[in-house]
Amino acid sequence: MDWAVTWGGDVDGAWSAWVQGVADVLGYAVLYLGVVVATVFLLGLLLVVRVTRRRIFWCVEAQREVEVEFDERGWLAVSPLAVRSCSCFDPPSPVQCHRRCLDFAFRRQWEPALPVRWSHGR
Repeated sequence: MDWAVTWGGDVDGAWSAWVQGVADVLGYAVLYLGVVVATVFLLGLLLVVRVTRRRIFWCVEAQREVEVEFDERGWLAVSPLAVRSCSCFDPPSPVQCHRRCLDFAFRRQWEPALPVRWSHGR
Protein backbone atom coordinates (compact mmCIF):
# COMPACT_ATOMS: atom_id res chain seq x y z
CA MET A 1 0.00 0.00 0.00
CA ASP A 2 1.14 3.47 -0.75
CA TRP A 3 0.41 5.92 2.10
CA ALA A 4 0.91 9.67 1.82
CA VAL A 5 2.44 9.89 5.30
CA THR A 6 4.93 7.25 6.31
CA TRP A 7 6.87 7.12 9.54
CA GLY A 8 10.16 6.15 8.19
CA GLY A 9 9.92 5.99 4.49
CA ASP A 10 9.09 8.58 1.84
CA VAL A 11 9.13 11.96 3.63
CA ASP A 12 9.52 13.94 0.39
CA GLY A 13 6.33 12.44 -1.05
CA ALA A 14 4.37 13.29 2.09
CA TRP A 15 5.75 16.83 2.05
CA SER A 16 4.81 17.38 -1.59
CA ALA A 17 1.29 16.03 -0.96
CA TRP A 18 0.89 18.43 1.98
CA VAL A 19 2.14 21.39 -0.08
CA GLN A 20 -0.20 20.45 -2.94
CA GLY A 21 -3.16 20.32 -0.51
CA VAL A 22 -2.33 23.75 0.93
CA ALA A 23 -1.90 25.18 -2.58
CA ASP A 24 -5.30 23.79 -3.61
CA VAL A 25 -7.01 25.30 -0.56
CA LEU A 26 -5.36 28.69 -1.15
CA GLY A 27 -6.26 28.62 -4.85
CA TYR A 28 -9.92 27.93 -4.13
CA ALA A 29 -9.94 30.62 -1.43
CA VAL A 30 -8.55 33.22 -3.86
CA LEU A 31 -11.09 32.17 -6.52
CA TYR A 32 -13.98 32.39 -4.03
CA LEU A 33 -12.77 35.77 -2.76
CA GLY A 34 -12.55 37.07 -6.33
CA VAL A 35 -16.13 36.01 -7.06
CA VAL A 36 -17.37 37.65 -3.83
CA VAL A 37 -15.50 40.90 -4.53
CA ALA A 38 -16.79 41.04 -8.11
CA THR A 39 -20.37 40.42 -6.95
CA VAL A 40 -20.19 43.11 -4.26
CA PHE A 41 -18.66 45.54 -6.76
CA LEU A 42 -21.39 44.96 -9.33
CA LEU A 43 -24.17 45.25 -6.76
CA GLY A 44 -22.60 48.43 -5.41
CA LEU A 45 -22.40 49.78 -8.95
CA LEU A 46 -26.09 49.08 -9.45
CA LEU A 47 -26.91 51.04 -6.30
CA VAL A 48 -24.46 53.95 -6.63
CA VAL A 49 -24.47 54.97 -10.30
CA ARG A 50 -26.51 58.09 -11.09
CA VAL A 51 -29.09 57.74 -13.84
CA THR A 52 -31.35 60.31 -15.52
CA ARG A 53 -34.86 59.06 -16.26
CA ARG A 54 -37.66 60.83 -18.13
CA ARG A 55 -41.24 60.47 -16.91
CA ILE A 56 -44.51 61.78 -18.32
CA PHE A 57 -47.43 62.21 -15.90
CA TRP A 58 -50.29 64.51 -14.93
CA CYS A 59 -49.12 67.26 -12.58
CA VAL A 60 -51.84 68.37 -10.17
CA GLU A 61 -50.09 71.68 -9.44
CA ALA A 62 -49.70 72.64 -13.13
CA GLN A 63 -53.06 71.08 -14.12
CA ARG A 64 -51.55 69.52 -17.23
CA GLU A 65 -49.44 66.63 -18.44
CA VAL A 66 -45.73 67.31 -17.91
CA GLU A 67 -42.49 65.67 -18.97
CA VAL A 68 -39.92 65.62 -16.17
CA GLU A 69 -36.31 64.41 -16.05
CA PHE A 70 -35.37 62.94 -12.69
CA ASP A 71 -31.89 62.23 -11.31
CA GLU A 72 -31.93 58.80 -9.73
CA ARG A 73 -29.24 56.84 -7.98
CA GLY A 74 -28.64 53.37 -9.35
CA TRP A 75 -30.35 51.35 -12.04
CA LEU A 76 -32.58 49.81 -9.40
CA ALA A 77 -33.69 53.18 -8.02
CA VAL A 78 -37.12 53.26 -6.43
CA SER A 79 -37.50 57.00 -5.90
CA PRO A 80 -35.84 59.93 -7.65
CA LEU A 81 -33.37 62.22 -5.88
CA ALA A 82 -33.81 65.49 -7.80
CA VAL A 83 -35.74 67.12 -10.62
CA ARG A 84 -33.39 67.99 -13.47
CA SER A 85 -35.93 69.60 -15.82
CA CYS A 86 -39.69 70.02 -16.24
CA SER A 87 -41.72 70.92 -19.32
CA CYS A 88 -43.87 73.36 -17.29
CA PHE A 89 -41.08 75.91 -17.23
CA ASP A 90 -39.46 77.79 -20.09
CA PRO A 91 -36.55 77.00 -20.26
CA PRO A 92 -37.25 73.62 -18.64
CA SER A 93 -34.04 73.38 -16.59
CA PRO A 94 -34.66 75.96 -13.77
CA VAL A 95 -37.43 74.16 -11.87
CA GLN A 96 -39.24 76.68 -9.67
CA CYS A 97 -41.97 74.63 -7.99
CA HIS A 98 -42.09 72.69 -4.71
CA ARG A 99 -40.90 69.53 -6.49
CA ARG A 100 -43.66 67.43 -4.99
CA CYS A 101 -43.37 65.12 -8.01
CA LEU A 102 -40.37 63.49 -6.34
CA ASP A 103 -42.95 61.52 -4.34
CA PHE A 104 -44.37 58.60 -6.34
CA ALA A 105 -47.79 58.93 -4.66
CA PHE A 106 -48.07 62.55 -5.79
CA ARG A 107 -47.30 61.63 -9.41
CA ARG A 108 -50.11 59.06 -9.38
CA GLN A 109 -52.85 61.62 -8.64
CA TRP A 110 -54.65 61.45 -11.97
CA GLU A 111 -57.75 63.45 -12.76
CA PRO A 112 -60.87 61.35 -12.40
CA ALA A 113 -61.94 59.88 -15.71
CA LEU A 114 -65.44 60.33 -17.08
CA PRO A 115 -67.61 57.23 -16.70
CA VAL A 116 -67.95 55.15 -19.86
CA ARG A 117 -71.28 53.53 -20.76
CA TRP A 118 -71.11 50.22 -22.54
CA SER A 119 -73.95 49.71 -24.98
CA HIS A 120 -73.05 46.17 -26.18
CA GLY A 121 -74.26 46.94 -29.70
CA ARG A 122 -77.76 48.13 -28.78
